Amino acid sequence: MTVTSPMTNADRSIAQEGLTVGTMGDAVARLMALVGMFADEFSGEHDLTPGAIPLGAWHDRACREAVTAVAVAGESATAAQVAAAMPELAEAIEELAVDVAADLAAVCARLVELGADPTPLVEPVFGMLTFALNECACFIQLWPRTPGQRPHFPHPHDDDATTRATVTEQLTAALTANRKKRTTAMTRADYGADLDIQDPTGWVDCCPDDHDPRQREVSAHLMTASWYTLDSWMRAALALLQDRNVRRALPDRDTLKAAVDRVRPWRGELHFVAVLLRVLDDEPLIVLHQPSGRGFMVTIAGIADLRQLHTLLAATMSGSGLLTGPGPSREQVAAADGSGRQRTRMEPFYDLTDCHGVPLPDDALPADIPTTSNTIDSPRMVILSPSSHAHTWVTGRLFDRMTPTLSQVRELTHQEAARWITLAPEQPQASTPTHAEEDAATRDTP
Repeated sequence: MTVTSPMTNADRSIAQEGLTVGTMGDAVARLMALVGMFADEFSGEHDLTPGAIPLGAWHDRACREAVTAVAVAGESATAAQVAAAMPELAEAIEELAVDVAADLAAVCARLVELGADPTPLVEPVFGMLTFALNECACFIQLWPRTPGQRPHFPHPHDDDATTRATVTEQLTAALTANRKKRTTAMTRADYGADLDIQDPTGWVDCCPDDHDPRQREVSAHLMTASWYTLDSWMRAALALLQDRNVRRALPDRDTLKAAVDRVRPWRGELHFVAVLLRVLDDEPLIVLHQPSGRGFMVTIAGIADLRQLHTLLAATMSGSGLLTGPGPSREQVAAADGSGRQRTRMEPFYDLTDCHGVPLPDDALPADIPTTSNTIDSPRMVILSPSSHAHTWVTGRLFDRMTPTLSQVRELTHQEAARWITLAPEQPQASTPTHAEEDAATRDTP
């Protein structure tokens, strides 16, 4: 999956407004000057209101123009210019209002796609994404609903000033109405079984119980802004999480995963962020080839789903002489390992089962493969047996910029392989996929 900057017509917009983009350095300097003004505005140090234009509206417009200038300048900037700008852009993401910060995060995601180092962005982007998700959780909890029915939330793409104002008013009213009856912990009973909260203990009181009406308005504004900018934060996260170093350095992964899981039932576009948060890196995997009794220890990283893993395993097994007939084609392997086009069609070479003898679905994730025991160092194990039914799927890479690897560490000794095979139950006959499942398997991925 690739990320597209939201500033699709940025150059046209700037030309119409009569603005000058300048170099990347000029654009970033202008943005950082506005970041300083934003901090002063909230500290009350001095009034920067130009003429009769309200400071908030003027500053918001100026910041958006500055972010647009960064987006345009970044398309033609050198690698050195972008690298020099990244630390300041990361600082700006933490300092700007959530609306503008989300736009800037999406612009930075585009720069990462163009080759920029994402490291400076990790803490600000994922910190702000977690913040926005928590605000969206509050939004979901407070939004008016009819008892017994699933709530109807505003569509995130129906974003204009009038709609936002109406939404903010409704949330402010909900905060006011709930102020006296809300407690310190939220449970399923507080919001009704119609919400279908999978883990009600995970829903905490993230909405302030404040007697100050102004504070409730500010809280409602943050929830609204987070709801409408979540797509931009998601785009930034998708760009960054395809980098293995980012996944390794991700701060407080469990908190972020919990925040994603709370909001995902109502914002389905979070699915791909959830997938990336579960990608395994430097993960040992035992592979047993049941027909031959041979086994291998491999290490996997950056593999999005079992179709991709299947292709890479088949290529490895073919090289070890463990496939009857031809193995995956060069095109199929290239689609899976990142050296060729992103997708192609293939037939499975094996049925994959786990260490308990349970068939592994084609669309499962490597993280879904269970470990061989409950101990912390226990490896995952997959068992390969001849494919029991003919069908096809689209294989390749779910995320175009994520580099997958499958490295054979060593072949297990005959005794080691025999021990693992003895521990594994007899393999059940894999079920033939339904037409609906085959259709799902061939559906284009983003």
